[in-house]
Amino acid sequence: MTRTVFLGDVPVGPEHPTLFLPEIGLYFRQDVERAKDSIRLVAETGCKVIKGEIAHTPEIVLNDGFIYEYETHSGKRARPYREIIEEIVMPMDTWYELWGSCHDLGLTSVISAYDRVAVDFVKDVGGGCIKISTNNVVHVPLIRYAAKTGLPLMIDTGKASLEEVARAVDIARDAGCEDLIINHAPDGHPAETKDHNLRIIETYERAFGLPVGLADHHRGDEIMYAAAALGYALVEKPVVPAPEEEDVDSPWTMRLSDMESAKRKIEACWEARGLTYRPARYSDKDHPARMGLVSAQAVRKGDKVDDANVRFAWPKRGISVYHWDILEDATFNRDIPADTPIHWDDVQLNSKT
Repeated sequence: MTRTVFLGDVPVGPEHPTLFLPEIGLYFRQDVERAKDSIRLVAETGCKVIKGEIAHTPEIVLNDGFIYEYETHSGKRARPYREIIEEIVMPMDTWYELWGSCHDLGLTSVISAYDRVAVDFVKDVGGGCIKISTNNVVHVPLIRYAAKTGLPLMIDTGKASLEEVARAVDIARDAGCEDLIINHAPDGHPAETKDHNLRIIETYERAFGLPVGLADHHRGDEIMYAAAALGYALVEKPVVPAPEEEDVDSPWTMRLSDMESAKRKIEACWEARGLTYRPARYSDKDHPARMGLVSAQAVRKGDKVDDANVRFAWPKRGISVYHWDILEDATFNRDIPADTPIHWDDVQLNSKT
């Protein structure tokens, strides 16, 4: 049985509609007002949960000239990673202001935390879930520390092996956290269609009994709907005012104004999954195009019910074609004009029937 995890008052699990999780990330690059506008638009769309991050110190990256390669709309770029991080770092007071505004709008936040200070922040600011990013799925001390907060954890899988994901889950559970979400993050930024392996949800649900989400890093929106139709518990997608901007991680972002449509389609795809069987809800009258037996010519009492004397037409007014085999060796027990629907009281079944 797969567990249901609550993000605020929103249930996340296979028995509940796929949650569309818009991510504002760090795309606003220290522009707090832009971030607040994005948060407000998420709330106005009707979303109840929002995804973000906190970057409060550049010290999470060595200042040794490490070059980060990334994709933009016009091609690959490369820059010192420390330089990129310094452009998104903000003081803790600013982060409290930002995520405080989020909670004032009634949104539950899922926040990526990269160190213990950030974990404490998520707890203190009233966050609803701590996100363990793809690079930190092997960060044993961080997972253990986050698991002890009492908040749910979302664990991004990234390039991790099944063994590494299992260890992260075990560490979190041993530290007292049972409310876990496995977030499948396919290879690649952007992720190619062939690299998604969406059926891995079957493996994760069997192995861990936990809800499985998808971090959508694909150019376009079709993978979100495929995931919802397959039963993913949530779909996380970056949302920005202008996806065409040449920025780090911009190729797989979605326009903020498209959120409402995406949310509606995701919910529809989940609803369309339905049941593993077709409920027995129809009677014969609900099938007007199913055929019934009709006399092909005028018949007399004692004539055989056979291909020579019977034709088939809709709507079914008498005996259904479904019961044709029952009429083997049957005879008519009264005279019937041509082109007349045949009813059960018009025939005499043989003794074997």
